[in-house]
Amino acid sequence: ADLVDVDVAAGGVQPLDIRRTARLIRRLVAEGVPVGVTTTSADVVVGAVDAGAHVVFDPSGGVLDVFMPRIVAAAGVRYVLGQSVARARALRPATPWEFRDLALRRVETLVTGGVDPDLIVLEAGVGQFVQGDEEWPIFDHLQHLAGFGYEVCVDASWPALFSARSLEGAGVTDDDDATAIGVCVVAASANAWGVRVSNVARTAAVLGGRSARARHGTGAQTR
Repeated sequence: ADLVDVDVAAGGVQPLDIRRTARLIRRLVAEGVPVGVTTTSADVVVGAVDAGAHVVFDPSGGVLDVFMPRIVAAAGVRYVLGQSVARARALRPATPWEFRDLALRRVETLVTGGVDPDLIVLEAGVGQFVQGDEEWPIFDHLQHLAGFGYEVCVDASWPALFSARSLEGAGVTDDDDATAIGVCVVAASANAWGVRVSNVARTAAVLGGRSARARHGTGAQTR
């Protein structure tokens, strides 16, 4: 992986969590590991960046902490604008088009808050849309997002999202994993900034290792 993601977005954030997260990131950085942090808390970002994290992945897109734009702007780190809000179905957009509109509105809020637009990455939301009869091409969606002038990241770290079984609480299967890897291949073809995966080894093997990521300008993030 080009970046190891320390994910502390689930549940509430306590002072002990912040200290533990910073201590873990500092240890990884000392070992020469590039680190990012996934969180909806500006307090976590402060400790993580101070410890050496250089990418912030915010699943809420900055809506759960009013201080997030200010802290990210001051830190000067890359900010991946997610929109899943802890995977809550009630809060995610129903269609790719609604997703894009919401992403642009959140970008405006971030830029107004002082975040450098060149450091904003749009998480594509693949697998989060309401299932229906209407088909939508993933590649076109990624290209459309990129057309707004921002880098695009694809989160395929929850492969069950690509399956209707995920709504029934079923576990991740080999088919789900294969589908997630297929999404990563499409992302690489669309020159995405990065793909966020759980199965790094298998994904990297399919993409052809570092040479493929360098060729497409695509990196891999993992928990």
